[in-house]
Amino acid sequence: MKTESRCLRMIKKKMVRVLTVAGLLACLASGCASGGSSVGKEAAADEIKKGGFTVAASCHDPQIIREGDTYYMFGSHMVGAKCQDLRKWNYFANGVDAANTLFDNLLTEPYAAFDFVGKNTDNGYSVWASNVIYNETMKKYVMYFCTTSSYVKSTLCFATADNIEGPYTYVDTILYSGYGKSNISETNLYDVLGKNADISRYLEYGGYNNKEWPNCIDPAIFTDADGRMWMNYGSWSGGIFLLEIDPTTGYPIYPVDDKDADPYYGYRLIGGGHHSAEGPYIQYDAENGYYYLFLMETCRVMVGIRFGSFAVKSQRDHMWMWQEIHWKIRTIISIMV
Repeated sequence: MKTESRCLRMIKKKMVRVLTVAGLLACLASGCASGGSSVGKEAAADEIKKGGFTVAASCHDPQIIREGDTYYMFGSHMVGAKCQDLRKWNYFANGVDAANTLFDNLLTEPYAAFDFVGKNTDNGYSVWASNVIYNETMKKYVMYFCTTSSYVKSTLCFATADNIEGPYTYVDTILYSGYGKSNISETNLYDVLGKNADISRYLEYGGYNNKEWPNCIDPAIFTDADGRMWMNYGSWSGGIFLLEIDPTTGYPIYPVDDKDADPYYGYRLIGGGHHSAEGPYIQYDAENGYYYLFLMETCRVMVGIRFGSFAVKSQRDHMWMWQEIHWKIRTIISIMV
């Protein structure tokens, strides 16, 4: 209980900071003056900087990384673009079709990445939210991405390449959502959990329980303070989850022996009950020892949440690590909404 008390004290401190910021934002929005007068003096027309620029690339769910002096942008619909100034983007890949050289085997027989999800409502294939890293151990560029055909029927996959621009070779599908009792055998759940595993917790009335478990989309990789690799992912449905990644293979380390995590989906960070949250991204700041979680809430608000540094020394520490993060994030979000 000492750990819990310490966590609660830290939460209260964070709450004060969040409420202070929220109050300042509300003040700026409303005017903070009698009669609703605006804050500050409006700039004269000749003081306002004018001009613009043309964006030469369109990218949904973007990720930007730098390689040397070049910035690369990846995202949904097999988009790849690059530039050197974060302004003048040029495509080197675009469009979900076999002519796109970003992949060399994704849209060819046997279409393995789409075995489970099939085609979307437009009778095409959906490839979303590509996230590219350079894996130092594998000496490969690794792209994590999702395929989907409905608001809940999705998979997380990964591919590898020797060059950041590809071509990427599809390797495997690592997570599934949106299955039911009749087609769960088409997933890898029994491979991960064992052929006699009880999978009833993932189902409701014979179908996928998407109030409790995630829609497997929007993967993003980060490295913690100890150099361990993690993938945070998820959208709407059962919340945002986290799985450790094995840097030697690129596959998840499914926590089958950790009683504080789901053996398949991993650690729940936030969400559940079909509350909206998607597009998670965690950034570690080595200077202050904090981790920052960014996500979309209700498809309109970008939330940035700071939570404390941690070190995993034992199973118990591991448990408290995620408990602490979970409660801090849920408490702050509940105040801000």
